[in-house]
Amino acid sequence: MSAKPIKSDLINQFLSTDGTKTGNHSMAADFSGNPTDFYIEAPAGSVLKIHSVIVLLADTQIISSTKYGGLNAALTNGIDMLFDSAPTGEVSVLAELVKDNAALFGTLGKGAREDFLGNNVDLITIKTNLFPFPAEIDSRENERLIVRVSDDLSGLTEHNFKVVGVLSGPV
Repeated sequence: MSAKPIKSDLINQFLSTDGTKTGNHSMAADFSGNPTDFYIEAPAGSVLKIHSVIVLLADTQIISSTKYGGLNAALTNGIDMLFDSAPTGEVSVLAELVKDNAALFGTLGKGAREDFLGNNVDLITIKTNLFPFPAEIDSRENERLIVRVSDDLSGLTEHNFKVVGVLSGPV
């Protein structure tokens, strides 16, 4: 008996409000009255092996440890990063209540880079180190990687979370 062939594809996808690569992925909006989940899940019949999660934050005046991005203050509610496994009902908290730049760099950061985009806008790129990679998201288990936003981020130029990994499933 031979093994079934497996197809593998590289994935470089933003977390979005519907879990797809074409969904809304901009976190630069007001979520203070309506906490919103940005997530990624593996398509049916496949497994997503996440090799890194990258935080992208573009704004002016980013570097201040007591603020979030270039906003005038720290976040009230914070940003949570969660791993959800629907069959068990368990939600694992990977990062809780990231409210300012110090927590953003300290909790999530493994490596950070700053680039100047022009018009006084800086792009900060942070590679996370929250869990050993590769982390697996299995469609058969209805698993998701979630970033929950509960604050007004509309003052930011741009803010996203991106996953880089390998998607595998039957041919």
